[in-house]
Amino acid sequence: MPSKSSKFATRRCPSARLCAPTSPSPTRLGTTTKINEPGPALVQDQVEALAQAVIRRAGTASWTALAGSLPPGVPETFYADVISRLRSAAHEAPHAIAVDASGPALAHAAAAYRTSSSPTLRSSSSSTAP
Repeated sequence: MPSKSSKFATRRCPSARLCAPTSPSPTRLGTTTKINEPGPALVQDQVEALAQAVIRRAGTASWTALAGSLPPGVPETFYADVISRLRSAAHEAPHAIAVDASGPALAHAAAAYRTSSSPTLRSSSSSTAP
């Protein structure tokens, strides 16, 4: 079903396979194709290595984006854990963190924002926004 909330149409794929792009009108250019496949399953060592890589790469960045569905083996608290660790590592100059997630991962991330004294959290998801 095409999305009516954006300039370009999208269609969700019931089988989580590549879908043909759709367009709201033949006179508009641009389409969005969503490819929704689950990521590979990760073991705990890989999850920790991923978290450390995010924190290390954030370094002196002014923004960090945490986005997407979590692959199998990654706990629902992953984004929240990374947010807490980024806030702890930031010391005097905390930077902004954007989270694009849904369900329990977003709920845990929102809780981490509240407990880390971040001023705002905005979500485009209506499912579990605080």
